[in-house]
Amino acid sequence: MLLPVVPTISEVLNCLSLAAGDRTEAIKALKIALRRGAIESWATDCIYFHGGKKTLVRNEPIDPSDWATLTVDWEKSKADSPGMLLPNAPWDGSFSLSGIYVKQEDVKRLWPEASANVAIESKLPSATDRTGSPGRPTPRHLVEAEFKRRADKGEAESSLREQARILETWLRQTHPDLARMTAATIENAIRTVYRDHINKA
Repeated sequence: MLLPVVPTISEVLNCLSLAAGDRTEAIKALKIALRRGAIESWATDCIYFHGGKKTLVRNEPIDPSDWATLTVDWEKSKADSPGMLLPNAPWDGSFSLSGIYVKQEDVKRLWPEASANVAIESKLPSATDRTGSPGRPTPRHLVEAEFKRRADKGEAESSLREQARILETWLRQTHPDLARMTAATIENAIRTVYRDHINKA
């Protein structure tokens, strides 16, 4: 089994289940690690409901305390807050998370025995890291999503070069375990969406 650099919780669970031979125990161990903050987690898409409106936030960090009350679909790497499941849902302040992912290095640190039984994808840049693949966040996916988030909030820079430089720093600081993208590479990656944003402004 191949554990990605940025695995979803479903992929981590499959890895732990293979190592432990017990899926129930694997879920229990993963849930405890998430609640204690031993594993950092993010949602590729987070939809917040407030005042009768919903707001989409990309690559949103998940607070460890939230894991105590979340209803999790481990197979689909999704979770809902309690307010999503009550009568007349969604309740104000509730949220829904999808595409939940963690850091490979956290998994390797907590469960070295599981890592020994599966093939761990290298941290070195690969074709997937550079070009991206559907359904799994990669450096390029994350950078594009962060730019769109900033653009939607009116925080886009006035030049593509400056925007790429800032995103390079953001990626290095926020996801230090991922393959690096230079500012020049980021310029090429976001050039189309950046132009689209400028033309709409």
